[in-house]
Amino acid sequence: MTIERVEAKIFDPNDRAHRFKLWVRLATSEGTFHHFYWRRLAVFLGGAAVAAWLLGAAVIWSLLRYQRGWEAAPYWQVAFMPVRMDSFRLSLGRFYAARGVAEIERQNYLAGRELLLAGLRHARTDLTVRRTVATQLAQVFGLPQRAIDVLADGLPYDPELDYLVLTFGWMREARQLTRILELTRRMLPAAPGGTLKHQFIALQEAMVHFDYGRYGEAEQVINAWGLQNSLEGQIVLARCEWERGKEDAALQRLEREISRFAKRDELYAELVRLNRRAGKYEPARRFALLRQFNDPRSAGPRLDLLQGYIDTNEQAAREREVVSYLAMFGGDQVAVLMLARFAAQIGDEPLLERVMALAQEKGYRVEAVRMFQGLSAVLAGNYPRALEILLPPERPAPPAPAPVAAKTPAGEGARAGAATGGDAVETPAPVVPRPPLWAGLRAAALFGAGQRLEGATELKQLTDRFPPLGWEGLLVAREVRRAGGAAAAVPLLRRICEIDSLNEDTRAELVRFELEAGDRAALAAALEKVLAQARPPRALLEEVLLRLQPPADDALIARLRAALPSSAKIP
Repeated sequence: MTIERVEAKIFDPNDRAHRFKLWVRLATSEGTFHHFYWRRLAVFLGGAAVAAWLLGAAVIWSLLRYQRGWEAAPYWQVAFMPVRMDSFRLSLGRFYAARGVAEIERQNYLAGRELLLAGLRHARTDLTVRRTVATQLAQVFGLPQRAIDVLADGLPYDPELDYLVLTFGWMREARQLTRILELTRRMLPAAPGGTLKHQFIALQEAMVHFDYGRYGEAEQVINAWGLQNSLEGQIVLARCEWERGKEDAALQRLEREISRFAKRDELYAELVRLNRRAGKYEPARRFALLRQFNDPRSAGPRLDLLQGYIDTNEQAAREREVVSYLAMFGGDQVAVLMLARFAAQIGDEPLLERVMALAQEKGYRVEAVRMFQGLSAVLAGNYPRALEILLPPERPAPPAPAPVAAKTPAGEGARAGAATGGDAVETPAPVVPRPPLWAGLRAAALFGAGQRLEGATELKQLTDRFPPLGWEGLLVAREVRRAGGAAAAVPLLRRICEIDSLNEDTRAELVRFELEAGDRAALAAALEKVLAQARPPRALLEEVLLRLQPPADDALIARLRAALPSSAKIP
């Protein structure tokens, strides 16, 4: 037997048999082990990661392009830039906002709202997106408070003057005076400067001081920031003089500014308003005529002039102005509705009938004109007439027992007839949506007509669902109280204050309602919210203090006396 010496095979990593392997399994006398090719493994994992990144970017790009409709989405930007990069997020946010507006125009309101909010989340610093989202929230969805919040959150991003005008204008319209004061103090520098934006913000602070009755502070802000050289500053100074009882001085101050600001509509509007308050109807009509000459294509000046003719009892000129208004603005639905609201406030039923005929002819919002007709009847105390106008929402009618002509497409009538056991019936009309003001006016008319149970039911449904906000809410609450439903109006006003918590006019009115209702606990709670304001309205506090009765109201009297350390009206 021949014994040959066999040498053990030495493992060679460069062997061609192992060329494409990441690791190999080797058997030795001691056991088995694995040999890893670390370089190959690293290259493989890196390549897999790059491939996964590109594949994920392709999925995201396809989603944005083909499902979201963002055709301008570049693949290279999705693939090679982080998704949190500012330029990418801003571009995506602008796209979502534009897509949301398009969906709303197609009446896909739910999808449009989600897209608008998505655009806002991605483009928080884009003020154009904020304006778009706020406008849609206020005008389409009826959420003015949410719209103001969207605009206010954009103030730290150095907005332009037009953005400030819109934001503070909406806040003033919503009577969020405390919020305006807080924002102006935060945004203004310590030393007054000549920047136009800073002067505008200072003007807002001065106007809030005037609204609170702090005329000295308003004048101090105007003088410190050089606002006396502007028309807006002169208007605030004239208002301060007017409220101090210097009516002639206020009118003279404004008339002196005509030479400098002869083309400014605000000057003539203020002159018309103050002269009308003073009972000087001839000068008011004259300034209204000048206002109309300066801006003949706007509806507001024409309505001021029409009011001037009514004040001076010039019937021929009034009729001529109405005919001219309808001829010039008959093609503008907004201007026609403005005329309807004006006619409702002055109680002109014949003019409302003419506006209704025009709206029916042009296909305008007839329901809105009918609502203003109901408003006119409620303001006049003609509650039966208001109930005739403000009909309840139409309900679906039950199927007619007798066969009627089918109004369905071909083939649908046979299927509908087979389902009902007879011929096809006419599809019932859907419920007609009505604005909250409609239901509020109808509730007031029911109270006024003696149908208190029906009025309370209608008002409770309105309170639980969609109560009117702003001036509409105050109007409904006051008219319900005037019609004899004061107890039912208090919960409505409380609900409005919960929703629109920053509206200071609503807070003040709630205090008056609670005072009449006699619930001292609720009155104390409402007063605390008013006292928590930066500048509580002094006139309201004095009014409440004078109407409280000791000793039952000693706690409230002490609280109000502490808030009014010196008052000439309080003994």
